[in-house]
Amino acid sequence: MLLRRLACAVAILGLSLGLAMADEIKGSITRIDEKKVTVVTGKKGEKKTTEYDIAKDCKFAKMEKKTKLELQDGVKNEVFQNIPAKKGLQATLNVVEGKVTEVIVNVPKKKDAN
Repeated sequence: MLLRRLACAVAILGLSLGLAMADEIKGSITRIDEKKVTVVTGKKGEKKTTEYDIAKDCKFAKMEKKTKLELQDGVKNEVFQNIPAKKGLQATLNVVEGKVTEVIVNVPKKKDAN
């Protein structure tokens, strides 16, 4: 009985440590390819550029209103094709052990031509 409780406690501790090690980074993607993504974080005057490796099983999604929609074709999706040079592409990256496991893009609203 005691051994079972100890095993459960160790399992829960391991799971919670795994979740705690994941970082959520919000910033602007300036460059992305099959293996790496470059992100600028921080405010004006304090901006920091960081490059991360992309995990093989990385998931790509975009936020439309308050709904998360999966992006097909990963980094080859049209969302990543024309990233504005000055502003970049607003996104949230989930990073585990230095590798990006999920990219969630905040797609700007399109303005009407009228």
